[in-house]
Amino acid sequence: MRRLLTSKAGMSHVKTAVLVLVMAMVFSAVFLYTSIMTIVQASRDQTQRVLDDFVMHNSIEIFDRLKNGDDLSEELDELFYKSEIFSAFSLDISGDCLYAVSDQGGVEYGIAHPHVDYEVQNTLQLKAGYDLAIPIRFAGNHLFDLKIPVVVKSYYVLKYD
Repeated sequence: MRRLLTSKAGMSHVKTAVLVLVMAMVFSAVFLYTSIMTIVQASRDQTQRVLDDFVMHNSIEIFDRLKNGDDLSEELDELFYKSEIFSAFSLDISGDCLYAVSDQGGVEYGIAHPHVDYEVQNTLQLKAGYDLAIPIRFAGNHLFDLKIPVVVKSYYVLKYD
């Protein structure tokens, strides 16, 4: 490493500057990837909690149905799911999209088209999905939005002794 950073021809400053610039770019990419994965995992965990709350919200009806021998559910309250996801994430609403705003006033991420549906028709095996949009910036300029589809599943299962 020392041989790379020194030169008898007087070029050591250029090599050092290029090496530092390359290392900074690599660290920047790693930190960007880490922050994106943190946002995705946090949103997935929150969605899982919301789906589990949805199951618990209807637990009496579900238990009665399972006790009677089936796990069929008559209807799915998607409005309740959307209100729960709105309150769980503490987001701002703009049309069909929900946005998280940073302290500086910029958009940290957005959730578009949140929906909940049956994994198996009319059973309490649910899946929730949405498009997670993370803005990618460089030098203070917005380049593009990275769109990541997220799907989370939740099931209600009886424990047998």
